[in-house]
Amino acid sequence: MTINTKIFVNPKQILFLFLLLLVLVLPNLEAPKNLFFLGFFLTWFVYSYKSNDFGGDWKILDTLFLIWIIIGIMAGINALISHAQPFKGSFDLLRYLTFGWLMSRIAFKVELIKKIVIFSGISILPIFFMMISSDCYYGQCLMLNSVGHVNHTAIYIVLVVNILTAYFLGNISKMKNFELISFISLIILYSALVVLTKSRAATGLLFFNFLFFLIYSYKELHKKNFLIIASSFAIFVLSVFVFKAPVIDRFYEGFTSKVISTRERINNFSYELVKIDPILGTGLGNYPNFGLKDIKARLIQSNGEKWWDSNKGKFFAYDHPHNIYFYMLTGGGILLLLSFVIFFLYFFMTLFKTSFKAKFSWINIAAFNISLVIFGIGFVNISLAHENALLSFMIIGIYFSNLRFKNIQIK
Repeated sequence: MTINTKIFVNPKQILFLFLLLLVLVLPNLEAPKNLFFLGFFLTWFVYSYKSNDFGGDWKILDTLFLIWIIIGIMAGINALISHAQPFKGSFDLLRYLTFGWLMSRIAFKVELIKKIVIFSGISILPIFFMMISSDCYYGQCLMLNSVGHVNHTAIYIVLVVNILTAYFLGNISKMKNFELISFISLIILYSALVVLTKSRAATGLLFFNFLFFLIYSYKELHKKNFLIIASSFAIFVLSVFVFKAPVIDRFYEGFTSKVISTRERINNFSYELVKIDPILGTGLGNYPNFGLKDIKARLIQSNGEKWWDSNKGKFFAYDHPHNIYFYMLTGGGILLLLSFVIFFLYFFMTLFKTSFKAKFSWINIAAFNISLVIFGIGFVNISLAHENALLSFMIIGIYFSNLRFKNIQIK
């Protein structure tokens, strides 16, 4: 008698396993994150090739992804050839754009998306153990291992709070008591974490997003649910002021200081750095390879030596531009910035035309709020890079997947 030992494994289950593991380790473990991303990409490609199904017809969205990717590659090659700078910075952009594009071409079941939301929430929990073990509860102590700097960590947590809150509001009527308590607890805890990081931009965007959620709740939810959410928000805001969170002092200092800020000096330097190669930039990630010496000669030529001696203190060469717009301009020039802007213009157009009334609309709200984080915090920090970009494009990809596979008509 022959025993059939062949084991049948559903490739889609492996694909989704890699995805869930990626979400779980994304903010904390660097090497596993890269391995799970690679596994996700290869499994998707092999499965799609064997089934001859790459996720439906080619659409405008796919063209926009492709253009952005091609320009990112061109910027990297240009950095190598024209400026003797490394290509490697473009890999980050290629990774998160590829991830978003793949996500947009996968048909997700509701149960899987729920797991993605839960895993994204659980992924931040290790920060509490770090706080307790280090006995430090403010500022620089609050850093997710892979995300890094406290301001970037604050952005990541704001993104997760947006995802959890949007899912919570969209599914509140279906949730059991345990789920309600769990989601509310995580949202409050992570919101408090954002405030404790002392990041003004992240805290400001958090409050702005909550106002948006309140308006949405007032229009879409039952009165009882709205009152619960409004009361929770009011108590949270009052607690921030009653307990005098340190971030309040930082806001006050920012509004009252008359001294040119470090970020202004960085912006001034970035503006001059763009002029080195305004079309394709000097390569993503190569910003710290340039200094005042690279802009000095041109400024002296146009303004004179005396002007430079009086104004050189207004320029500061830093590790990165502290601005998503200058990040795109210095790294990939006008072409990269245009591809970024045009992509999101298309994104906003689809949101406007569906009027947030599409089936499974909580993902529309989450994607919209994530775009606000990208553009809002983008004025004072790089809001679209590394782990933050992967998380953002995961949700944006699911949003576009929803449009692609739910047959939502964008008239």
